[in-house]
Amino acid sequence: MVHRPAIYELNGEQGLDQVIDLAGGVLSAASLKQIDVERVEAHERRTMLTLELTDNPQDVKQNLAAFRVQDKDDIVLAQILPYNEQAVYLDGHVFRPGKYPYRDGMTIADLLHSYQDVMPEPADHAELIRLDPPDYRPETINFDVSSVLVGGETILLKPFDLIRIFGRYEIDKPEVRFREKCCARARTRCRRG
Repeated sequence: MVHRPAIYELNGEQGLDQVIDLAGGVLSAASLKQIDVERVEAHERRTMLTLELTDNPQDVKQNLAAFRVQDKDDIVLAQILPYNEQAVYLDGHVFRPGKYPYRDGMTIADLLHSYQDVMPEPADHAELIRLDPPDYRPETINFDVSSVLVGGETILLKPFDLIRIFGRYEIDKPEVRFREKCCARARTRCRRG
């Protein structure tokens, strides 16, 4: 997670901050909470070191400068989490599906204001899929779309919630029936063929 990841030859650089500068600096998606270093102890073994950093920028700067790099160190900066922890998601039979910013006290009605936010012929049935910590196992909460849109039902949202709206024909599949027709003149049944 640096601008120029590569193998570098040290030329007087001693601190980890200098090595990171040599690699062009960290990317904005890099996590500076933990940096892993695989180190070769000459003629003995490989070891893993972990540099854990705080959120204080001044402490980070000092800790990076104080950490001494050695020949053959393999430095790994991980990326920040690949998902947004403060978002909710709207999906399905709506005009504007996607990710929306979460705020405390937010309800489904904050995403679906009226029938103009859903596509024509929505199903009454919809789902809220919630991922609850610590294991984030999904829980499905069913709700009635029309009740939410007219202001009757308020469901509080949590971060990571996914609201899925269905179209009428996704829930109630249309049926087509074929039947035999009698001929009017002969008053006999017609044969299929």
